[in-house]
Amino acid sequence: MIGETSYYYPAPVYCRKRFAEGAFGHIVFGEAEYYHDWDHGLEAVYKWRAASLGLDWRKQGGDPPMHYPTHSTSMIISVTGAHMTHVSCQGYVDREPGTVFDPEVNIHKNAFSNEMALFKMSDGSAARINEFRRVGHPGAVRMTLFGTQGSFEHNGLGPLWQTKDWNTHIKLADLLTPREMAPAEFSGDMAKVTSRDGTNMYGAPIHDVSRLPKEFAGMHSGHEGSHPFLVDDFVKACVDKKQPPNNIWQAARYAIPGIIAHESAVQGGKLLEVPDLGDAPN
Repeated sequence: MIGETSYYYPAPVYCRKRFAEGAFGHIVFGEAEYYHDWDHGLEAVYKWRAASLGLDWRKQGGDPPMHYPTHSTSMIISVTGAHMTHVSCQGYVDREPGTVFDPEVNIHKNAFSNEMALFKMSDGSAARINEFRRVGHPGAVRMTLFGTQGSFEHNGLGPLWQTKDWNTHIKLADLLTPREMAPAEFSGDMAKVTSRDGTNMYGAPIHDVSRLPKEFAGMHSGHEGSHPFLVDDFVKACVDKKQPPNNIWQAARYAIPGIIAHESAVQGGKLLEVPDLGDAPN
């Protein structure tokens, strides 16, 4: 299922609705990024994983950032349906002393703590993907998408919809930010989401919580409220024998471009073709 995607993050959910309405027009350019500094919990995660397997965490850490692009690539791909065909990527060689991003230390022979890739898309647009593990930033998983008729932007000040008309800026923070709300605001039951500061809150108002079974009520979730929807998709797929929207063919389109992007970075940004395994069967 590739649960570490952003398929059900509020921003892609919103953008899929606007894209289906034709509000974007033709897509011109997309951006998505996953900023997660090594000091913000990643070191502890690698230590825990390695210890559970009896491995040296320093050797296991330091993997190429573009080998884990699914938070970012899924944002663009899940909205437009286009896939990545070519890539040129640049890597930032880590400079911290004693770092796991040392090709003589980690088993990946990787020196990059940050990677930045520019992709050509199958619909004629382009997309920039950033995967950063060493950055002076509180952390973010976010996207921006520009079309010929409308655009969605998300930065530190929040998400915004706008068109060519200067007077059509629509602030979307209230719609896309997970928050604690009264159950009466929902047409169905919703699992609770735990925020970064540990407080409990429900999913964002953009989420269609009416589709979730009542058994999910009161459960904790994460990743901007996406967990209940991924689980619901998986169970329904098992029962109905139908492909979920976030299926293994989509997962391949999320992950393979990152593998090729890292190869491009190793080769100094050489433009490489991204293989595609095709659409999911009906």
